[in-house]
Amino acid sequence: MGFGFVQKWEDQYSDAKISGPTMCAIHNAQRVLADQRLTPPEIAASVLPTRSRLDDWGSWGGDADASAGRNPGAVFAQYDTAAGTVTSRYDLVEPGPRGFGRVEYTIEAENQPRRVILVTVRF
Repeated sequence: MGFGFVQKWEDQYSDAKISGPTMCAIHNAQRVLADQRLTPPEIAASVLPTRSRLDDWGSWGGDADASAGRNPGAVFAQYDTAAGTVTSRYDLVEPGPRGFGRVEYTIEAENQPRRVILVTVRF
């Protein structure tokens, strides 16, 4: 599961995608930012993607190509928002039933402090 959108960069259109772990982090980050008293427009500008920088497409099981890199359970994403940049790293910690993974979701939005939101996803 994930999220796809069309992006325009230098008069070129392309598709972009956000993996399920990053979508889960977006969902949870919205609540954290609301608790920190950000307005709905500030939250949207901080977390909703406008342009993808990196799509390391993976699943809840980790990277789809486990032969690449030293962290086969890690999935990365980075994208621009209206207010800045978001970086997401998902790590599969314990596979299978009763297992879990963790998402480290870093928001760097202008005129705001850098925020690192940690989300645990249980299977």
